[in-house]
Amino acid sequence: MKIDRAWLEAHNACEKGKEFFLTERILTSIKGVRNLLKNNKTDWANWLIVRIMTHQQKIKYATYAAKQVLGLFEKEHPRDRRPYLAIKAALRFIARPTKKNSKAAANAAYAAYAAYTAADAAAYAANAAANAAANAAMKQKIVLYGIKLITRKDK
Repeated sequence: MKIDRAWLEAHNACEKGKEFFLTERILTSIKGVRNLLKNNKTDWANWLIVRIMTHQQKIKYATYAAKQVLGLFEKEHPRDRRPYLAIKAALRFIARPTKKNSKAAANAAYAAYAAYTAADAAAYAANAAANAAANAAMKQKIVLYGIKLITRKDK
């Protein structure tokens, strides 16, 4: 897949993102994700990776991301079981991709996004450099898992 101005505009890239991609001559998706990680643009790497994944890969990615930050979310919201239940639904869909499981798993991406941003909220709430560093490392770990999903032969 070639990343050019038309592709970026079709996928609603922000102006700063377009400028970065075109200036850095990021022309392919996996090289682009790696370049973004190298330049500490993890959120942009996440933006790109979900736009090049298959539906099944997105569910695996969302589930993985949610599992990584579930503890942070549960610490802040101990009675909110939605992310945990969404993870279970997504795992059921991955194991058995039926229509019924698909509908239940559709909530996983939303829950994973909420959990992914909960890492930001937890770091800001604590207002500590160590938490911010842990947050960045966790996000990078999630994006690296996404690269593995895309580059695996058994997609």
